[in-house]
Amino acid sequence: MEYKIFGAALEPSGNLRDDLAAFCRLDEEQRSTIVNWLLSADTYDLYAPQLPPIIAASSLLPEQFRQTASGIRFLVSLWHGRGLQLQDVERDLLLLGCDANQVNILSAALHALSGIKERV
Repeated sequence: MEYKIFGAALEPSGNLRDDLAAFCRLDEEQRSTIVNWLLSADTYDLYAPQLPPIIAASSLLPEQFRQTASGIRFLVSLWHGRGLQLQDVERDLLLLGCDANQVNILSAALHALSGIKERV
């Protein structure tokens, strides 16, 4: 079956699967911090010399921030770039091997980010 979010005959990388799974393993407060950073950021440079203040003040380790924000940022970018609906992304997450709980977590994050997907 073909992924809508990745386009014809393309497969997602194992890194994306790992990044999204890592996001789902974060606690609710940490996931909210990532979402809030994406909502408020002017730039999305994950490797800037200084961590964004919202991240530095959180319980996220720099590695956790970079891995999990990278996966979500990439997913939002593809979601917008392909002109898909959230349901299309959810379907592809299931094809990617995400379980129902992970899809719910990721869908909630994407729903919160839907207003800024053009910026990301």
